[in-house]
Amino acid sequence: MTVRAPIDTPVQKAALTESSGKRRRNTAHLRDHTRQVILEAATQEFAERGYFDVSIRDIARRAGVAQGLAYHYFDSKESLFAAQVAYTTGIWIEEFLAWRESQEFASLPGFLVEYLMFMRHFIQESHPAYFRFYMKHIHIDNLPHLDFFFDRVSMIQPYFQREIDAARRRGELRADLDPPIIVFQVETLSSSLQEAFYSDFLGMGLGIFKGDPEEIRQNLHRLIACGLAGVLEKTTQ
Repeated sequence: MTVRAPIDTPVQKAALTESSGKRRRNTAHLRDHTRQVILEAATQEFAERGYFDVSIRDIARRAGVAQGLAYHYFDSKESLFAAQVAYTTGIWIEEFLAWRESQEFASLPGFLVEYLMFMRHFIQESHPAYFRFYMKHIHIDNLPHLDFFFDRVSMIQPYFQREIDAARRRGELRADLDPPIIVFQVETLSSSLQEAFYSDFLGMGLGIFKGDPEEIRQNLHRLIACGLAGVLEKTTQ
């Protein structure tokens, strides 16, 4: 039997510490990856079938993991749903902030056009399941964590308000309209166009938001000019 020498030199101890650190990092990475796989599978399942028609077994099967492993990460479907809402809206907010920080806008219509181009890409190309999930659950009254869901979605509203305030200072907006009316018009127009993007993605729309990005941008300019005609000063239209 071979007797190993004790680990007592600085080099040996450093090597052992580094090896142990790598194992911990690898284990943590594996845990994070597995959790993400489960959350992505949950997004797909909830988006396609809705919260009440999906079980953790369905999600585990789609993720390619054992049901017991899914329960190791999430002790109930409700806790998994809450984590999934935080995960998907977190990605959306992160991408929105990265986009917003790289942009400057000279007008409110210009902001809306570019924001909607960002959302069209998010809805139709980069994360279609996320918006499908949103549309599937947005009108369900007895959904768990509904307040949290809306709180996350509303986190970008201050950015809209900032652009509206800037437009007011530039003299773009009618001075005789109360601010809530303008906010309502802007948010309603934005929401309607995002739903139109989704309809086009499903093949159920008019098809004016698919294809050449520059053509889509021009269509948005026209639609936003019409949609905001009632709140903009005549000189800015």
